[in-house]
Amino acid sequence: GDDVLRTELRTDFERFYEPLRVPAASLWSPANPHLYTARLSLYVGEQLVDRVEQRFGFRSLRKEGTRIFWNEQPLQVRGVLHWGYSPPALAPPTDPAHWRPQLEYFRSLGFNTIKCCLWIPPRGFYELCDELGMLVWQEYPTWHPRMDQAHKAELLREYREFYRNDRSHPSVAFRSITCETGHSADLDVVRALFETCKAMVPETLVVDDSSWIGWQRITDFWDEHPYG
Repeated sequence: GDDVLRTELRTDFERFYEPLRVPAASLWSPANPHLYTARLSLYVGEQLVDRVEQRFGFRSLRKEGTRIFWNEQPLQVRGVLHWGYSPPALAPPTDPAHWRPQLEYFRSLGFNTIKCCLWIPPRGFYELCDELGMLVWQEYPTWHPRMDQAHKAELLREYREFYRNDRSHPSVAFRSITCETGHSADLDVVRALFETCKAMVPETLVVDDSSWIGWQRITDFWDEHPYG
């Protein structure tokens, strides 16, 4: 039932950019998770050498003071935290059939967001969230990393891979660069990771450190860890 967008590229260039215009696009939201399918074919001369299919959605996200706006409508976040722990498996399963009942159950309880705490879900997980309208808060798996000048280049390479991995999914809305790291993280390094995220994924809200408010320095919102 997706809208399908098709295009063919015929070019001698190694890198090619061509905007695809969609007039009167239907917007993706948790209440109406409308998806499009893009099918891209690459030819060298008359020979088809590759073909890619990608589902995606159009949406906007911004904050104004303490309010979040999704497609210019106020959004109330109601989230559940998930560690990815899935016994008896030793790693998060890749089969979407494992995740669908969980995500549908969370939705039935009134949750609209799932926080992936220090793990990277498989592709099928993101695709289900896109399909079901479940927002994702992606916390990258870097707990107490060495965020210093000596590791800056390595961190930037790693985080660019993170951002490329999840940026095409309309459901992935919020991102935590790290967790409970505090002021041991070099501010210049944190700023570089934050700014790289905003450049690669413009329609996102980012917190530099999921921890305690006093530890956060470059952020779109505050994330407080309360323990009782």
